Amino acid sequence: MLQCSLMKVNLGRSTAICKDHPLGMVAKLWVIDLLSGTVEIDRALGRNWELKPGVRGSAVFSECGNYRPYLSRRWDEGNMVMWLCMNPSSATNLVDDATSKKLTRHSRRLGYGGMFLLNVMDYRETDPLQIPADAECSDRNLGYIIRCAALSHTVVLAYGGLMGRRRWRNIAAAAVEACGDIQLRCVLRNANGSPRHPRGFPSQFQLQDFG
Repeated sequence: MLQCSLMKVNLGRSTAICKDHPLGMVAKLWVIDLLSGTVEIDRALGRNWELKPGVRGSAVFSECGNYRPYLSRRWDEGNMVMWLCMNPSSATNLVDDATSKKLTRHSRRLGYGGMFLLNVMDYRETDPLQIPADAECSDRNLGYIIRCAALSHTVVLAYGGLMGRRRWRNIAAAAVEACGDIQLRCVLRNANGSPRHPRGFPSQFQLQDFG
């Protein structure tokens, strides 16, 4: 199993942190360009896009760079939505990947003021087949899920079918349990009952209960 620790928060330029931020710091505004840990790793993770004007981001990475247990985007003072997806890719505090870009767009369309993007497994990999066995999660992943779910108005499950792997389904079950008593939502369900992954989202949708 990979051994990796999370670094303490390093505050960069123009940083301001909301009192409700899951990292527990206090200031007047929301996070701006907050980064913790090591972004660069020795493998390609796919295409990136700069954040849209007015969108502010933060992220936490492990010291080795292999794990990203936390990502957020803020554009307004409204409620936060938390998306619980499969595993992270290349998005950081300053750039989007395809998933974070899509979820930011839909979160804004649905009327939220910001989003948390967390994952049932926090190992960074574009190709799920390359996620290492027995090292899918850092020891901080569930903690961030617990804290962000408690700060969210809505939690949306979007981790997909997990390639039918029993171990990954068990990991997902623990992540869902960590969300607590909040009403869970989804966009659509797959044929096997799992919540649809963002790759399969229609262009327009409303959230539905995930009973």
